[in-house]
Amino acid sequence: MISVESKILFIDGENERVIRGLIESEDEFFITLRRRDGTLRIAKSCIKKIEQWNNNRVEGEKHGRKI
Repeated sequence: MISVESKILFIDGENERVIRGLIESEDEFFITLRRRDGTLRIAKSCIKKIEQWNNNRVEGEKHGRKI
């Protein structure tokens, strides 16, 4: 998988949070995101939206489906 700068909107308790970083890998349940301050694993069930920048174009996905 090629690392792509991404913005992820996810649920954290009762709040929605947005975090940016490089998606390093994913499996059936988690996405691993690398940032300057460390590496995070976010459960796919908590993710509402993923935006990725490819050649200055934003592409969006929700749970792996194009939107």
